[in-house]
Amino acid sequence: MDTKVVRVENGIAFNRTGHQIVSCAICRVNTTDVAKKRCELCLALERRIQADPTYARLIFLAFKTKMEAPLREERILKSLGKG
Repeated sequence: MDTKVVRVENGIAFNRTGHQIVSCAICRVNTTDVAKKRCELCLALERRIQADPTYARLIFLAFKTKMEAPLREERILKSLGKG
């Protein structure tokens, strides 16, 4: 759905087809989903997480560990005076 604001009336934003635009409650991207206040990506991720929270937690922990590894290496190198 088109999320470009073309008109604002009484503080409410609308797109070119007249649908109201709001910010996603999670990532703040514009969305036309006024009822849920979620963009398509956040809504899809939220549904997948709710479908299997345990599996989602495992994925998140694996991703978090992968992202933290370079930071640990950088701290070690700095402590050794090589960074």
